[in-house]
Amino acid sequence: MKNPIQVFDKIKDSFILYVKTAFSTRYPVFEQERETLLNQDKIFARSPWVEPLPIYKPSDYKISEIDSIANLNDEELKVFKDIASKGLVGDFKIYQHQYEMLTKAMEGNHCVITSGTGSGKTESFLLPLFVLLLVLEHRPAS
Repeated sequence: MKNPIQVFDKIKDSFILYVKTAFSTRYPVFEQERETLLNQDKIFARSPWVEPLPIYKPSDYKISEIDSIANLNDEELKVFKDIASKGLVGDFKIYQHQYEMLTKAMEGNHCVITSGTGSGKTESFLLPLFVLLLVLEHRPAS
C-alpha cells in the first residue's frame, strides 16, 4: 500500500514538470515564479487533509441476532428487530457502545453517550427510542 501523501506529491510534481516542459519559456524568472505559484496551497491543488479516525469496538450482535432485551417479550423483540435492522442500522454488527446503550436504557437506566465522529451516536440514542415508540407505546394498558 502506498502512502497517500507521497502519491499526492508525486502526481502534483509530475503535473508541474509537465507544465514546465510543455509550456517552457526562455525567461528563468518567469519559470521560477510560475513554479513557486503552482506549489502554493490552493493554487493548483489543496494540500491533503488526513483525519485519523479510531476504530470502534464492534459488539457480538447484529440487531437481528440480539436474543433478548430487558422488559421485552419475544413478540416485542421481534417487532423491534424487524424494523431496526431494515433501516436504522442495517444488517451488520452494531458497535459495543451502541449495544450497551440499548441494553442499559432498556433496563431503566438514564444514559449519556459521548463518542467520536462517525461512531454511531445517533443510533445509540435512537435504538432505545425505537423500542419505546414501536413496542412499549403499543402495549395494552395494564
